[in-house]
This record gives sequence, C-alpha cells and structure tokens, in this order.
Amino acid sequence: MLKGLSGGGGATAGQIPGVSSGTTIGAGFIGEFISAASTSGAPLNLATTVYQNIGGTSIAPGAGNWMIEMQISFVLAAATVTLLQVGISQTSITLPPPDGTGIMQGNSAGPIGQNVLALVAATGTHTITVPPVYCQCTGGAIYGVVGATFSAGAITCYGTIKGWRFS
Repeated sequence: MLKGLSGGGGATAGQIPGVSSGTTIGAGFIGEFISAASTSGAPLNLATTVYQNIGGTSIAPGAGNWMIEMQISFVLAAATVTLLQVGISQTSITLPPPDGTGIMQGNSAGPIGQNVLALVAATGTHTITVPPVYCQCTGGAIYGVVGATFSAGAITCYGTIKGWRFS
C-alpha cells in the first residue's frame, strides 16, 4: 500500500489516482511541476555570442528524478544569423557539453538544441525544442541557456524551461 493511500479510496489495483480537484502537486511529490520563462511580451534581447538564462533565472528541482525540457522561440529582425543555440545546463549562462556530462542519465536525448544557419537579413520566428532530458537531480539550480551568433540585425527570444518530478 502506498503511504497516504487508504484502502477503499477509489484506487484500482496497479494504478495510482491523480489529483482531480484542480490543485497543484506539492513539492517533493511525484508529478511536481516547476518552470521559468521569458514571455513574448518581455523577450530577452540577445547580443552575438553572449549567452543568457531564459527567464533571467533558473529552476530548482529538488533531489529526485526529473524530466526537464525547454522550448525557445527566436525572433529575427533583419538578422544575418549563423547559429542559434539553447541548452539545459547546471551552470548559469553556459551551454552544457554536447554529451550531457553532469546532467543526463541513461539514454536521454542530448541537452542541447542548435541550428546552424546561413540566413541573410532574415525576419520571422524560429523555434528550437530540447526534448525531455532525464536528470537525477541532487538539488541545486538548472538553467535554460540561450544564445545566438549573428552579424547584423537584431534577435530577441522567449520561451520556457520546465521540469516534472517522476520519482
């Protein structure tokens, strides 16, 4: 029997009941959700080859097993772009190593999403997603890092880094 689950409480054998009241899952419990974001109404202004943390901050998953992902939209304004990068990192304003050293466990996808581009005077929105990464967290900060390499025009970005505790 699971701690906190009483017999006759409506659970079916082999299933764990979810929250149906519309309340959030508390810290430390399976299903806990955390996030940090920059919105389209207040995007980050990028300078070439200068990395920033999405939302200007980090998420702080407690000790346990988490799935962490991020999605970033870059808004190009007459930009000559060669590289757009996003990554899930344990170090502020620093992309993680491509092999995921330090954050990835098991057979997770890499913690970096990047697009090598050859765009001249490009305008529009370009979105990059880093698929869920399995993290055996021990506490501490996790950052959604963004950056771009470009020689003309302007680039802003917005998006979210988020995590779900699964054990």
